[in-house]
Amino acid sequence: MVTAMMLNMDSQWRPVHDAVESAIDVAFEGASPPKDFKLKGRVLYKALERGKSPYLSVYERLLRLLLVIPRRNLVPVWYGAVDLAGFKFQMRAFRQKAAYSDPHRPFKIALEECMTRIDTYIHADRPDEQVMWIHDMGTLNDPANRTLQGLRWLRKEAESVVFENLGVPLAEPNDSHIADSIYFGNDEESRLLQLVDVCCSTITRALRFDPIVYPFYEILRGQIQNDGVRPTYENAERWIASARAYYAKKRQVRK
Repeated sequence: MVTAMMLNMDSQWRPVHDAVESAIDVAFEGASPPKDFKLKGRVLYKALERGKSPYLSVYERLLRLLLVIPRRNLVPVWYGAVDLAGFKFQMRAFRQKAAYSDPHRPFKIALEECMTRIDTYIHADRPDEQVMWIHDMGTLNDPANRTLQGLRWLRKEAESVVFENLGVPLAEPNDSHIADSIYFGNDEESRLLQLVDVCCSTITRALRFDPIVYPFYEILRGQIQNDGVRPTYENAERWIASARAYYAKKRQVRK
């Protein structure tokens, strides 16, 4: 699962940053958060799920205050998601051992989906602009950079060949609007990355039909540009079964 927000550095960065700080201050009613407090969606939702934290009402209020920030500041949100069970099933069904044995492959697919959606948005609305992609620092730094390099290569070199093979030649290739390097930041030090993390946890739980997230997802829904898009490879088993039945029937007809 990958979630991204797009902000104008000149006009939106500081207001959104300050809004996150204000949300924390209001939720804790001006008092300092506990020493072990971390602004992470997984932590906040886990506390609500267990229903035992002394800060339960604080965390609920904080989630509402955070998730309204994209709407109030007109910040668009996108996501890319992969159904892991469906992915593994389909790769095994087609004997794509290299794909399902790569532990980072689902992440790369989700990241490419997310980047492609933002690329499309930028190309349609601001074709002369470039996007600087900032990612949270961690174990996925190298796979993230390789995914961006692959996307840029696809846009510039391979996409026209693919469409020509389909009988739909492109007039000219479109370069990616995402800058040719990803910048990595520490999410423990960046309020913006922390806000994205909360949005990511919210969308992830919504895709899993988790009832606890419903009122919070409704706050964010209006800013999610691909709201309702189900994870890639979801229901892969059913799709492959249908495809096999279809081709088996065609073979019978030929006989």
